[in-house]
Amino acid sequence: MDEAHARRVRCVKRVPEPPGRVRYLGGDEEARILSALPARLRPIVITQLLTGLRQGDVLQLRKDAVELVARRIAIIVGKTSKRHLLPIVPALVPVLEASMREFPASDFVFCSRNGRPFTSEGFQSGWKRAVKRAGIPNLRNHDLRHTCATRLRAQGAGLDIIGDVLGHASIAMTTRYAHLGDGVLREAMERLPAPVTPDATPDTEPVRRVSLRVVGRDVTHG
Repeated sequence: MDEAHARRVRCVKRVPEPPGRVRYLGGDEEARILSALPARLRPIVITQLLTGLRQGDVLQLRKDAVELVARRIAIIVGKTSKRHLLPIVPALVPVLEASMREFPASDFVFCSRNGRPFTSEGFQSGWKRAVKRAGIPNLRNHDLRHTCATRLRAQGAGLDIIGDVLGHASIAMTTRYAHLGDGVLREAMERLPAPVTPDATPDTEPVRRVSLRVVGRDVTHG
C-alpha cells in the first residue's frame, strides 16, 4: 500500500516554473505559515526550508535515505537518475528523528494519521488552507525551495553551491538567484583595501645633490 501511494505522488506532473520568478518568504511570513499549518504538515515544510527539496521529493523521502550519523540525505531526484547528497543541518536533525520514530513500520519519513505516506493531493489541500489562514498572498509550496536558495545566497553561497543543493542540471537554472547576492557582493567589495597612492607631502629625506664632471666644468643636479 505504501508503494501505491508513492506511485501516486510520482505521477503528479510538475508545473513549469515561470521564467525568472523568485518568490520567497520574507518578514514574518515564515512564522505565520508554520503557525497556520497542521502539526503533521509542519515537519514537511521545515524540511523543505532546510533542504530546498521539492514537495514530491520530501513526501517520498524514505528512512533508508536519511543518514543521521553521517548527517546527510541521499536520494535520487529529477529525471537524471543521479544520486543527490544533501547535508542535514543541525536544526533538521530533531525534526527527522521525531518523524521517523512515529511510525516504525513505515518505510517513509513523513506519514499521515493512518501511517501511510502523504499523497500530493492530501498535502496540497492542507497547504492551501494554511496559506489562506495565514493571509499570505501569492505563496506556493514551490516558493519554499526559492526561500532556501535565497537564504543561501544571502549568506554568500555561490551559484555553483546553490545549484548543487537544488540539484539543478545546469548553472543556467540557478542564475535567477544571481541578483540576490548584490548586498553580499557590495559588503565584500567594500572591504577591499584602498590603493596605495603616492604621498602628496614633501619628502622628508633631503635631496641629494650629485655633481658631474662635464667637459671640464662642474654641473650640479638636484
